[in-house]
Amino acid sequence: MMPPVVTQQSKVSAPPQTEEDPIEAHMTMVLAEMKDTKAGLEHNVDIEALDVALLHSDHKKLAAKGVETEKSLAMVLLW
Repeated sequence: MMPPVVTQQSKVSAPPQTEEDPIEAHMTMVLAEMKDTKAGLEHNVDIEALDVALLHSDHKKLAAKGVETEKSLAMVLLW
């Protein structure tokens, strides 16, 4: 019998865990809810434009304006 051959395997590390921004998490959740409900259609919200606006928006400024619901989020972003 031959002894087992031990080979060195490269270890892939997971990306570093970063703390999630609560404002971004909330806005992402709201956007997901809008896609799942009729809210986007009822308020004539362009979901793709909203996605782009969220990516390029200043989340802290939006939070300061009291953006808490999908309707107010859409109204602020689509001024």
